[in-house]
Amino acid sequence: MTHAIPAMLCALLTLLSGSVIAQTAQLTLTVPPTFDHATFGLPSTEETLEPQVTLTSGIGTSLASPVTINFALPDHLSYVGFNAHPQWSCSGSAQTASCSWNQTLTSNLPNTSFLSLQVDVSAALPVPGSSIVQATLVHPSLPPPNTANCVQSPNNAGVTTNGCLRTTSSHVFSRVQIDQNAWQNSAIFLIGSEAQFTMGFRNDGFGFNNGQVTVRIQLPPGLVYNRIQSAIPGSWSCSAAAVNASGQLMSCTVPGMGDGQTASTLTFTTIVNVTSDVAVPGPVPILATIGNAQQLPPDITTCGQMPRPPACGFHQVPTQAPLQSRMD
Repeated sequence: MTHAIPAMLCALLTLLSGSVIAQTAQLTLTVPPTFDHATFGLPSTEETLEPQVTLTSGIGTSLASPVTINFALPDHLSYVGFNAHPQWSCSGSAQTASCSWNQTLTSNLPNTSFLSLQVDVSAALPVPGSSIVQATLVHPSLPPPNTANCVQSPNNAGVTTNGCLRTTSSHVFSRVQIDQNAWQNSAIFLIGSEAQFTMGFRNDGFGFNNGQVTVRIQLPPGLVYNRIQSAIPGSWSCSAAAVNASGQLMSCTVPGMGDGQTASTLTFTTIVNVTSDVAVPGPVPILATIGNAQQLPPDITTCGQMPRPPACGFHQVPTQAPLQSRMD
C-alpha cells in the first residue's frame, strides 16, 4: 500500500551574463521534509505550502523555451503529478520526472513561478531517515549537466553552476495535533447556565485524501454537550454519548485536513450546559484526543498526565454555584 505526499521542490535559475562565449546557469534546489503517510492525490488542490521556482537571467541574455529540470527521485518515492505556475508542465513515472518552463527565460520573470511535485511514498519509508533528490538543468544553449560530478548538498538546499545538484530530504512523521495554545473558554461555568470552550488544531503532512480526522472530548461530570458553533471549516460534525459517572464523551469529525493548516482554519466552539453535578469550586478538566486512520489516538484517560502524550489535549475551566439570595 502506498501513501502520497507533496514533495515541494523549489528551483531558482539565475542566468549569469558576461563576456563568456557559452551561457551558464545557476541552479538552486530546496527540498522540504518528506512526510510519511501523507496523501495528496492528483492533482493537489489542497496544498498549503507554496514552494517557488523563480527564473531570472543576466542582462542582455535569454533562453528560448523550454528550459527543463529533470528530477531523479529516491527509493520509496514515485512521481504522480504536479501543481505549478501555468508556464510549467511536468510528466514522469516511477523515480523520474521532467518539468519544463514554457516561456522565454529572461531577467523580467516574476518571483511567483512556484513548482510543486506530488509523489507517492511507500509504507516502507524509514522514519527517521533521509534521502537524496537529484535535479539536472537542461537547455540546448547550456553545457550538458555534469552528472559525473554532481554537486552534493549536505542539507535540504544547495546551489550549482554545473547543471547537476543533489539535495537531502529528511523523513518525518505526519502529525495531527491539538493546539494547547488555542484553548479558550467562558470566564465562569455557572451552574444552571450555558458556557463554552474553543479548541484549535494543526496538521503537518497529512492531506485531505488521508480521510476523516476524529477529535474525542471527555467532558467532566456536570458539563453536558449542547451544540457546536463557529466551526472552521463548516464540515465539522459533533455528537455525544450518554452521560455516565465519568461525564460525557463527545466525538467530532471533519472529512479531512490540508497540510500546514493551523488553529486559524481548524477550530470549533462547544456549547455545554452546566448542571448541578459539576464540581464546585473548580477548575474541572476537559481531556481530548485527535487521530485519523494513519495516526491512532492515544488513550484519552492518559491526557491529564505529564509529560502529555502526543495528540492529547488538556484544559481546565472554572466553575461556580449561583449566588444565593439572602435576607438581611
